[in-house]
Amino acid sequence: MTATDKADLIAAGMVDLPGLLDALPMGAAVYDGDGKVVHLNLLLQRLTGFTLDEARGLPCRHVLRTATCGRDCPHLRQGGCDQSLITDIVNRGRRRIPVRLHTRRVPDRDGNTLYRMDFVEELVEQGADGMATRKSGKGALIGKSAAMEHILVTLPDFARSDRPVLLVGETGTGKDLIAECVHESSLRAKRPFLRMNLGFMPADLLEAELFGRAAQEGAGLEEIRGRFAEAAGGSIFFPELSDAPLALQKKLAAFLETGAVVPLGAKVPQPIDVRLLFATQRNPDELADKGLLDPGFYNHLSAMRLDLPPLRERGEDLPFLLAYFAERFAERFKKSVRGFSPEAMSVLAEYPYPGNVRELRNIVEYAVMTAKSPLIVPANLPVYVPVAPAADAAVPPGRGPAPDAPKKPARGRKDPAGKGSGS
Repeated sequence: MTATDKADLIAAGMVDLPGLLDALPMGAAVYDGDGKVVHLNLLLQRLTGFTLDEARGLPCRHVLRTATCGRDCPHLRQGGCDQSLITDIVNRGRRRIPVRLHTRRVPDRDGNTLYRMDFVEELVEQGADGMATRKSGKGALIGKSAAMEHILVTLPDFARSDRPVLLVGETGTGKDLIAECVHESSLRAKRPFLRMNLGFMPADLLEAELFGRAAQEGAGLEEIRGRFAEAAGGSIFFPELSDAPLALQKKLAAFLETGAVVPLGAKVPQPIDVRLLFATQRNPDELADKGLLDPGFYNHLSAMRLDLPPLRERGEDLPFLLAYFAERFAERFKKSVRGFSPEAMSVLAEYPYPGNVRELRNIVEYAVMTAKSPLIVPANLPVYVPVAPAADAAVPPGRGPAPDAPKKPARGRKDPAGKGSGS
């Protein structure tokens, strides 16, 4: 029986198999008993670079090209199938992509193998130097530290769920970027992603802004759709959880419980499909203890909570972040900058980054703009980054800390400058 015949047989026994597989948030491949491709879903076609017509009938090892293909094929191991492992695939562009591979065997009524399946979950992009990256429309999450690896591996799990997400971390740790990554990695990626600041609007207007308002002819009030309706099918991101008044928290908890909202002036709840993502730079447990978080609301958020480490606890990631932003700004400003001098790296390694990755980005942007040679030197760093006299013998006037500047905080301690607004 050919791969095409087997595909027809499978399709006859299942309702819209291609449609079911295309709806999955991960790659999926179907093979016949000989290990030849019968079907690839759209996500796996994009991941491998093979179209379905190109892949159909090829041995699976020619399409996925994982490190386990050949003698160590999980489908050929003793026990056969229903295994999970982390490996790499190599796409047609010869890019190595780390994945979590789940293998399954589907028998016929007599117990013989009707077809085999692979489910392929992309973990992160990884360079030859071991740096892991996950990109979104706003930028990239970069690092090889254990903390960043945990975040990058957790994101696909969060993306597959519709539960609310709570991101906790100091200002500048990337909460906005991670929220966008969760949305873009989910089945909601083609639907709206709205950002809603709760701290810049009077409490009495927030409810109408979020949930909408029914038209009231007698009062001369027009209908307002509300952000929930605008984001239908997508996600809404609230960058500071603590800005939500308690009354609003109770209504958000009711939405998370029922999946419906009641616009102002309306009597009938309106079902709306929207996912909520929250972030805070404050300790949510302390907020709850102080009565600033509604218990029912907080219970909904605690199931999918992700704590983001400050940059001072991600020492392994610093060289990669510096290189990434230097390359990015060198391209933007059309400069020939290709890195940092050892002296500049030494200075930057000691700086505590109270503003975390956002501050590091600003430092590198300034340094690239002022660089006069291919290597950034301490003289190119902003004036507030302390430079020891020995670090750069040619520090220009006005460079370095002011005479009355406060001493640099000890590495590993929180700097009050890190308590500003933002995510």
